[in-house]
Amino acid sequence: MVELAPEPAQRDLLQQTVEVSIPPTLDANVGDAMRHVLLRSGYRLCDAIDADALYALPLPAAHLRLGPLLLRDALLTLAGPAWTLSVDDLSREVCFTRVADPVAAAVDAVVEATR
Repeated sequence: MVELAPEPAQRDLLQQTVEVSIPPTLDANVGDAMRHVLLRSGYRLCDAIDADALYALPLPAAHLRLGPLLLRDALLTLAGPAWTLSVDDLSREVCFTRVADPVAAAVDAVVEATR
């Protein structure tokens, strides 16, 4: 028997598995990497002024290759614990805003990962 239903990653596009290699350009930044990860995902990066500081950060060498992991996790990895992800499913945009207390957010992330 064949189940006639969409896969979970087809219903929630942020649950799709991605594996990407960021082209190693000399001036790659976090914004460039996020746009590359979002290619063909169905989402685009928002133009929020708050996130300009994040997008302008240099891309760490550890982030040149990501995956396989969920799209949501890839974006959160690129952003780091000082930023929170918000998704506008209507316009299929992803945005980042600063966490009020990055230290508390990092502790919460560690606690959540150990559960």
